[in-house]
Amino acid sequence: MAQAVELFQKAKNLQPGLEGLSNTFSFWMSNLDDSTSHVGKKFEGLEIPFEVFAAWTFLFLDEGSPYYKKTDTNRIEFEVAKALILAKEAVVNRIQKAVDFGGPVEEANV
Repeated sequence: MAQAVELFQKAKNLQPGLEGLSNTFSFWMSNLDDSTSHVGKKFEGLEIPFEVFAAWTFLFLDEGSPYYKKTDTNRIEFEVAKALILAKEAVVNRIQKAVDFGGPVEEANV
């Protein structure tokens, strides 16, 4: 995370207009990082996946979310978490294929 924040800091100094992107990235990464403190928590004996905490972060803190600063989500966080899990799996699979191929993802045809 520190490296990504540093890169955004450098980018905003090189190109005007990236200040907002840098600040937005820092905001979300900081809040997602905070949500990792809940990893390992259980509900009715089952561990809650990190993606549920990430979903709550996006739902409750995004001013454009209909759940912004609310407490009742109608359980939509599980749908958001499912989408995050599927996206993570797709990215991890793509990265693994590139690693197995030993070259850029584009050349691995993944």
